Amino acid sequence: GEDCTVCVSKRGGYVVSALRERLPQRSAITVEAALRKAEEFLRARRYFSMRESYHVQEGNILTVTYCYLQGDVLCYPDMVKLSVALDTGEILRFDAEAYLTSHTKRELTAPKVSAEEARALVAPTLRIVSEGLAVIPSAGEEELFCREYICENEEGRHYLVYVNAVTGVQ
Repeated sequence: GEDCTVCVSKRGGYVVSALRERLPQRSAITVEAALRKAEEFLRARRYFSMRESYHVQEGNILTVTYCYLQGDVLCYPDMVKLSVALDTGEILRFDAEAYLTSHTKRELTAPKVSAEEARALVAPTLRIVSEGLAVIPSAGEEELFCREYICENEEGRHYLVYVNAVTGVQ
C-alpha cells in the first residue's frame, strides 16, 4: 500500500535502487536481527563476498553499508546500501548503483608499505581499533590501494586514516 520506487538499468535489467516510502513507528527487532535480514537479502540477490563496512541507526531504521571483499581487501567503490525497518525487518531501501558501476576484478599487487611502516604514520593521540587493506575512490577518477586504520581519540570519536599501500603517503 505504500509508494515504492524502483530504478532498473537499461543494460542487463539490474535493479539499481529501490525505495519504499514507509516510516516505521517502532522498533520490534534488534540491530543484530536487522543485520541478518540485510545479509539474507544480499545473498538472495546473488551479492556474494560482501562485508559490512558500517551501519547507522536513525529512529526505527537501520542503514547498512556493504563493500565487496576481494581476498582480504575491502573495495569501497563496490558498495551496496540497505535500509531495514526495525519494526518488521523489511528492506525499505536498496542502492547498488556504486556496485553496478564500479564492480570489477582488480589487479592488486602485494603492498609495498608494511603494516608497521603505515601504522607509524597514525597520530600517536589516536588508538587503532582495527586495520586492514582497502581500495578507496580518490577525488579524481582513479582508485587508491591503501592500508585503512579505524582509530579512536580520547573522547571516543572515530577517525579513518588511510595510508597509500604503494607510496606510503597518508
